[in-house]
Amino acid sequence: MPSYTWEARLNGTTTLTNIQTVNVTLGRTYNTDPFRGSTAVITGRGYTTPPSISVGQYVQLVALNGATEVWSYAFYVVDFAFNYGIVPSEDTWTLTVNDSLGQAGRATVTGSWISNTQSGAALSNTAALANISIDVYIGATNGTAYLSAQSFTNENCLTILNKIITTEQGYLTGAAFDDLNGRIEWAPRSDNGPFPICEFTDTTAVVSSIANKYNTLEVAGLQGNYATKVIASPSGLAAQSAGTGYKVWEFETYDVSTAQALTTATAALARLSTATVIPVTLSCITENQTNDAALAACFPFKGINIAFRGAQYTCNVEGGTISSSPMTTTLTYNLTLYPITRFSFTLNSSYYGVLDTSKLG
Repeated sequence: MPSYTWEARLNGTTTLTNIQTVNVTLGRTYNTDPFRGSTAVITGRGYTTPPSISVGQYVQLVALNGATEVWSYAFYVVDFAFNYGIVPSEDTWTLTVNDSLGQAGRATVTGSWISNTQSGAALSNTAALANISIDVYIGATNGTAYLSAQSFTNENCLTILNKIITTEQGYLTGAAFDDLNGRIEWAPRSDNGPFPICEFTDTTAVVSSIANKYNTLEVAGLQGNYATKVIASPSGLAAQSAGTGYKVWEFETYDVSTAQALTTATAALARLSTATVIPVTLSCITENQTNDAALAACFPFKGINIAFRGAQYTCNVEGGTISSSPMTTTLTYNLTLYPITRFSFTLNSSYYGVLDTSKLG
């Protein structure tokens, strides 16, 4: 029955404690959504003399189970309010923060890249124009996609990053690094994804050390995670489509050629072609668990397994929410099935995946 305390560490020198509530919004909802910044609103008590806090200051939000750090995320200060009561014991404060993707969404950049620049290099160079570091999530790679030559003047940084990662058909997220430098992490199209670190089940657990109980589970179809036809529209080139039918998703890319744009459309369609109902949201209460896996998995790009009434799924966490008070902590995950190239397998396991399928049972 984990019980968490929270700390907000300012620039590695000041730690805000006596936190009362934490409300975090992470990542995105659907596969077809653009990547966006994660945010948090933190409230607490105390501090007759408020600590020195400024807009843009680095904040590491950390959840601890005793002395063990279970979850952390890198943010920046957006706003800080100190509310004085009639007596000092009634004093409260509110800290509002966002991550490096949010910082990129507030930045305009001027720059360029040459033809056949790989997506990873373009991501890194563009983020650097806004003084943001960017790292590949797993492995040393510059990505799958090659980009056409581009130049831009005072354009929104996050808009450019989203167009690059859409061309790559990869992932973007903020970072958990505690190095006084919030970062953006990205994963290429070819990445196999993280192995699921949490298991939600209504039956006997396969891995008891990471087994958790869900509170609510929504399964649905034909939402933002489904399409029968995908159209990739590369800058300056003819649009390319994969698939047929009425459920269409169209997006802009920097693909260097129409042949590559067709490959991009085909890759996107593969992620969106599951027409049956699938898990889209799951929620749980941490006090109902026996381990920390649920909170550790509440982070964009983490993986979870779900066993539900005979069906078994391996899911990617696209985003979600954390709502924590002194009484309870509730987690909600926005889920998609692992794309074809991102399944996790365990040899001879009936739970952790069978080649070429994302659902068992």
